[in-house]
Amino acid sequence: MNDFLTGFAPDHVAAVGALLAAAVLILPGARVVAAHAVMGAPWAVRLRAGWAAAGTGERWAAALLAASAVIHLGLPLGHGGGLIAVAFLASGVAYGWLAVRALTGRRWRGLTVALVLATLVAYLIALARGEEADQVGLATALVELAALGLAVGVRRRTAATALLMTASVLFGVGSWVAAFAGHALEDAAAASGPGTGHHHDGQHLARAQAGVIMRPGATGTTPGQERAAAELVAAVRAASARYRDVSAALADGYQPDRAGDGLDVHFDNKQRSDDGAVLDPARPEQLVYARAGDRSVLLGVVFRMPRAGERGPQIGGATTTWHTHNICVGPLPPGFGLVTPYGTCPFLTAEVTLPEMMHVWLVDSPAGPFADALPQDVARRALAMQGS
Repeated sequence: MNDFLTGFAPDHVAAVGALLAAAVLILPGARVVAAHAVMGAPWAVRLRAGWAAAGTGERWAAALLAASAVIHLGLPLGHGGGLIAVAFLASGVAYGWLAVRALTGRRWRGLTVALVLATLVAYLIALARGEEADQVGLATALVELAALGLAVGVRRRTAATALLMTASVLFGVGSWVAAFAGHALEDAAAASGPGTGHHHDGQHLARAQAGVIMRPGATGTTPGQERAAAELVAAVRAASARYRDVSAALADGYQPDRAGDGLDVHFDNKQRSDDGAVLDPARPEQLVYARAGDRSVLLGVVFRMPRAGERGPQIGGATTTWHTHNICVGPLPPGFGLVTPYGTCPFLTAEVTLPEMMHVWLVDSPAGPFADALPQDVARRALAMQGS
């Protein structure tokens, strides 16, 4: 379940729970409506008659609008109070109201187009301000785009198709650009201190990148594997002690992947990437630093397999899990980027799977020394306490 929830921002889990609860209540709710319709309750009679008279498009539209309503009404449970909670509640009520109108034969199409476009624009603005494009937000946006298609796809089909395609492309590109920018900009800002806005505890990139692939591993560990994992951590800690000084890393051929500050600046060594060594504690392919101005702290190392498709040795069983990334490579600047919110690469780019890699963190990680990501608050605290 934890792996399943990796794609969800913590503030959005409650909304997913609300949607699952609503799905469970559909059949009991239908029985309640039927019972009240038999008793002559006007609201139940209208709903039942509307369902019987509605076409397939109206039924699907009502279902999609209702799903979006439940998600929006559930979001304040994770976000707390404030203006954003009021906005979620208002949009949830609006989506629910439109779902009822679609099901009861009243005008809903024009209002749905306006609401969906306004919601998507607001979401893109939130992304630009630091909100993360997690799988809950993206899936909800796709539901709303589907409702938009049903709202505009009956008359003037050419114009309707153009509107739907334009909205889908603009939203996807906007989300992709926001996720890509968040990889560097949010990280650099966080290196200087706690940020402002809606950042979900600094875990932006861990969920925003759809291209992260965790290789299934062993389901448990033996005592021998546990000892091997502990010995690997101890060996890495001893061998990498000299790299606490960034100048020593530079002297040994490690180069930073970008200029400036950050909480996960990777120093790559091209020679060690091509030397054929696998899981050598003294020769990691990458070093990971947190940097802010003239201060830096070594957070951990990254071991990487020589070629894509080769599996890294799981000497610690399920503890030492390797992962890889799908990235998008193309001829236009910056030359690479993240997989889009729709799970594919942007136009004129090709999807490439990188070799498997495994982190060994040298600072205390809540998920253990082999976790695929380190929380930014941990990196920031290490930088404040140990940075030199």
